[in-house]
Amino acid sequence: MNLFTIKNKMADLLILGCLGAWFASVLFVTGCDQQETTWAKRYAYNTDFGTTALQAGDGGVLHLTATGRLIKVDETGAILWQKSYDRCKPVAMALTNDGDLIAAGPWSCDSPEKVNPVGMMRIDSEGNVRWAKSYNSSYTHLIHGIDCNQLDGSIIMAGGDYDPQASYSPLLRERVTRFDGDGNSLWEKTIDTESPMAITDLKISSDEGFIMADNAGVITKMNPSGAVEWRTKCETGAIGYVKEWMGCSIEETSDGYMVVGNTEEEEVAVVWLMKLDRSGGKVWAKTIHNVTGGSVWGEENPNDGMMVWANREYHDHALSIKKTADGGYALLGKTDKVARTNVTPFYCRVTYTGGWIIKIDEEGAISWQKKYADDFRYEHYTGDAPGGEIFYTTIGIRSFDVTAENGFILSGAIHEPSGSRPNALLLMCDERGDIAHTKLNIQNAQATIKPALFSTVSAQGVLQDLSEFTPIDETIVATQLDPGFIVDDL
Repeated sequence: MNLFTIKNKMADLLILGCLGAWFASVLFVTGCDQQETTWAKRYAYNTDFGTTALQAGDGGVLHLTATGRLIKVDETGAILWQKSYDRCKPVAMALTNDGDLIAAGPWSCDSPEKVNPVGMMRIDSEGNVRWAKSYNSSYTHLIHGIDCNQLDGSIIMAGGDYDPQASYSPLLRERVTRFDGDGNSLWEKTIDTESPMAITDLKISSDEGFIMADNAGVITKMNPSGAVEWRTKCETGAIGYVKEWMGCSIEETSDGYMVVGNTEEEEVAVVWLMKLDRSGGKVWAKTIHNVTGGSVWGEENPNDGMMVWANREYHDHALSIKKTADGGYALLGKTDKVARTNVTPFYCRVTYTGGWIIKIDEEGAISWQKKYADDFRYEHYTGDAPGGEIFYTTIGIRSFDVTAENGFILSGAIHEPSGSRPNALLLMCDERGDIAHTKLNIQNAQATIKPALFSTVSAQGVLQDLSEFTPIDETIVATQLDPGFIVDDL
């Protein structure tokens, strides 16, 4: 072998070595990127839990908690900033057409001039308040939904009016208000019905009007001026086991609307799903059963061989429905499982709550389904008096959003084994609801869908104009919160 050949072979080896190092670096970076696209994080500060999560325009996540804390995290879940706002505790939020955030909630003050006030803020990408306004109301107004028009910047807000002093039912009527982009009221409407309810979900429709659902299964379509075009009641039976924040949810389809809600069959809560046409008429109806598996307790049986289990109950609840980029729909919900032992005099009640996502197509067929759950919470009783408690890790999902990558952000709470203190939880999932690396137990759910004989009927309601929400300009102090906030990977 001559010197020229040796030099050529050495050059080839050098090139191969460089290429190998380059491929290794690409694989390493790609692997890191893959790991960072999905994650599960616990955000620990005293007692708190997540209520709403939205993907921001820069790929980060805005996370609102039950205490009114607003947290901005980047695409890996690392905290960028976290703030609280004096006198206003946001309970609902929506993104504007220029990347700002509209947040609204109860307003606290000592001024006798303010009666049952609610507040609204426009917040920039750094958590600073651009403007804040408060509004007086004749009754306590609880906000359950807010949305922003991406064309003209207007804001729509809906919920229910309550009378905390009422001796029977505090809920009085539904209320919806439209504001301009500066928080000035354009119009206010209330809907009085025979059985007062609250609007639990609303969306701006493709015709610039509004579509709303309440917790009695009534769907209301309004035009941009607030005139009611039609009201339809989804006749689905008794509404059992339903909290006001667990009412119906609605999403517009290419030719109508998809509605999800809760009812009961044989004293067990089940989920119903209904497709409506453009006029609110039923196209089809279905029920969803046994989402997390009725024959097995979560992922494994309780380790207590001396117990004899009886009176098992499985209650599935729908929380929200969202449109996905592929033309399908994602349903978020939770399952409460309750059982009692018949060993006497010792009495043990087990409560298990798990969250789930079911992906469906336009016809309501299941594409895939995932459940997010860990162990159980045990409550031990001797007779009728609490004798003590033993807790295991549990998680509870409260809301979700669809990301630009067609994945999912889930917000809720995680209870550590100590049991007494929930912490805020964020899950960033891929397009099939999975997380690449997590200690949480994520498995395929077992839901089955059955045709239902539900119907729709015209719903009555008295629409009234109001002029209570006169805006009052306010000064809000945004407080940067504890940098020592604990963030754990799960």
